Amino acid sequence: MAARRGRPPKSAVSLTRETIVATALELVEGTAGGLSLRGLAAVLGVTPMALYPHIGDLDGLLEAMAERCFTEDAAQDKSNENPNLRERLLWYCGRVLRYPSLTSAIVARHGGLPVPHQAWTDAVTRCVSDLNLPLLWRDILVDHLHGFALVTAANGAELEAALAVYAQHVDLLLGCISGGTGMADR
Repeated sequence: MAARRGRPPKSAVSLTRETIVATALELVEGTAGGLSLRGLAAVLGVTPMALYPHIGDLDGLLEAMAERCFTEDAAQDKSNENPNLRERLLWYCGRVLRYPSLTSAIVARHGGLPVPHQAWTDAVTRCVSDLNLPLLWRDILVDHLHGFALVTAANGAELEAALAVYAQHVDLLLGCISGGTGMADR
């Protein structure tokens, strides 16, 4: 018997943007496979079309997931209104270590960066410019961060230990950039 077409029956779970994003995060970080609207809909017990009013297409879903996982919270912003380059790199590395599969999905997508990623990149760009460094250093630091965090997460390292190792990497890199003049603290 063919599945009935049309509006899906009301499920026991209320379909909200938050429910969709939370389930998508569990799905993407809990499995080796890629994220798809069809797979997500199956887990939620709805048709893929039922997701569109809440998140739009796959890019919309990734944007919503990025907003949830990569937006700096207000408490952090108030405690340090002008974070330096080192702090920005360490914060973002921690997020990539927590959400490696989401990061891979975002990096692999075609098109612009999600809003939180663009805001972070813009902040890192300002830090690099404030230090009078060539913009190439932003790319080197960001590429190193992604490589380190994604490989480290794939190897199952504990978050705190991985961040301690990454902090050493950042200190060495920033020390090389500054020629040992303490620029890492700026």
